[in-house]
Amino acid sequence: GIADRTNYDLTRHQEASGKTLGQYMTWLITQFYEYEKGGTPNMADNKRTVAFQVPADLFEQFKAYLEKNLQAAIDRYEIQNGAFGIVMDVNTGAIVAMATLGGYDPNDHLQIYDDVLNERLEQQYQQLLRLQKGTEEFEKAKTEYNEAVAAARLKQWRNRCVSDGYEPGSTFKVVSLAEALDCGAATLNDTYYCGGAEKIADRQQIVHCWKAAGHGAQTTAQALGNSCNIAFGHIGVQLGGTRFYEYAKDFGVMERTGVDLPGESKGYFFGLDVLSQGYASVISGAFGQTFRVTPIQQARAIAAVVNGGYVLEPYIVSQVLDADGNVVLENGRTVLRQAISESTSITMRDLMEKVVTEGTAKGAKTPGYRVGGKTGTSEKIDTYDENGNQVEDKIVSFVGVAPIDDPQYLVLVALDTPKYQEDNTKYTPSGYYISGGLMAAPTVRDIFLDILPYLGVEPDYSSDDIRGINVKMPELTGMTLEEAQAALKERSLTCRTLGNGAIVTDQIPAAGAELPGNSEVILYMGQEPPEDLVTVPDFTGMTIGQANQAAANAGLYILVKGATEDSGYVTATGQDVEPGTSV
Repeated sequence: GIADRTNYDLTRHQEASGKTLGQYMTWLITQFYEYEKGGTPNMADNKRTVAFQVPADLFEQFKAYLEKNLQAAIDRYEIQNGAFGIVMDVNTGAIVAMATLGGYDPNDHLQIYDDVLNERLEQQYQQLLRLQKGTEEFEKAKTEYNEAVAAARLKQWRNRCVSDGYEPGSTFKVVSLAEALDCGAATLNDTYYCGGAEKIADRQQIVHCWKAAGHGAQTTAQALGNSCNIAFGHIGVQLGGTRFYEYAKDFGVMERTGVDLPGESKGYFFGLDVLSQGYASVISGAFGQTFRVTPIQQARAIAAVVNGGYVLEPYIVSQVLDADGNVVLENGRTVLRQAISESTSITMRDLMEKVVTEGTAKGAKTPGYRVGGKTGTSEKIDTYDENGNQVEDKIVSFVGVAPIDDPQYLVLVALDTPKYQEDNTKYTPSGYYISGGLMAAPTVRDIFLDILPYLGVEPDYSSDDIRGINVKMPELTGMTLEEAQAALKERSLTCRTLGNGAIVTDQIPAAGAELPGNSEVILYMGQEPPEDLVTVPDFTGMTIGQANQAAANAGLYILVKGATEDSGYVTATGQDVEPGTSV
């Protein structure tokens, strides 16, 4: 071809051909350790074996679970710029899983997967073809095109979890509040009034809360649960610039974490001189805006909030062995410093749990587990469109910890730029309200449900929790009613009967079918069940109570995900089976 469309290649990427994404991650880490610690990859005399904190097959499985749930969120919420996530052991710093989606397939690593960017590159290429070969103009355009392709490939090859900074938004309020409580700048007895907007201290710009009508009077705990910017602006003033800076430094947001992956950056935080000039930066910084951290920095900071205050050096590889099986490098829990006291950490766990049970993160409620965390919805204030206008794009995120009463694992999820309606930037075209609580929090819940059982964290179901999980219908035909009821009780199911026989002759649903816990099933006692199909209703816009009633009227079972309170403010925005389907 006239222009070299495949000139930017890496031998090590070619070696990855045929690997799954999880295998590719394992392979990359192995390559990193072999290069960093001496020796040439694939040479027998220097070959090293990398051991992970969890077995390699589980490392790949956890990454697959993480990617599956991130992809589901991308599809459901029409995410435009991909997503990233981290699963971390909060007590050791071990990375259990890490993923960046909206990237690329290592089996076809030269392909540009961003459709918009790909279209721009194609237009640039077609313009190049119209120029006369050999001219100075042609050579310049060719160079610019190849540089653009190279830059696009490098961008999609980046591991955003360690290489890219982002505004953490309200997830950082957990860190800010921990700082203020630890030094006594704020107490749980403080109250804050939110009227929706306020000019705070010497900041020229008005601080707006996401709730335009305001939250009214609220306690410190309620301010965190409500994710109130105005309250946290005042907490920033109480904390002051110098203490905000020193605590942030202790939490490690101004340094690379030292994770054993290539390409780590350290984000951007305010200098002490900036924070000492007035309150403007500490106000916005207290609610997580106008600075950048990397996802791995944010995950480590929140891990420190819940683990007793200990800032750890994160790692993926636990051991590196030489060809003879000798340990040549070993990673484990490495405490760098203690940012807050144990007592402050205990207090923060309780407050973070209330965010899930009473605040903006109800969608993170995870059946069988006590979860705490914090939602975030941050504006991309430094991103502009082709006309130079600031875009309305947002990153929605959630950082969750489970079990919050005995913290073990943290999951951070961020979804970059949900598509919004042309005339209303608060909603997606399919009607989802754009927020971390309604998008990222349920995604973290589903990740917890997938991975916690494998990590040995046993669930403890309450009667309310059991409604949020599926159980398998047992085979009951041939049993007496008493025997069938006992089998159903073991699975948190109840029944009603049709017919007067002594033996169960049929059942709905059939054996092996999955249905929500606490459901009522139908047992036929000598009576034949109907064979008619039923039509799935359109549940869109219904409250939970209305949807349950509509499903019952149709003879169907539904499993509710997301916010589970039955109120007029929580309505169904989607369903897995299309309305009108016969089942």
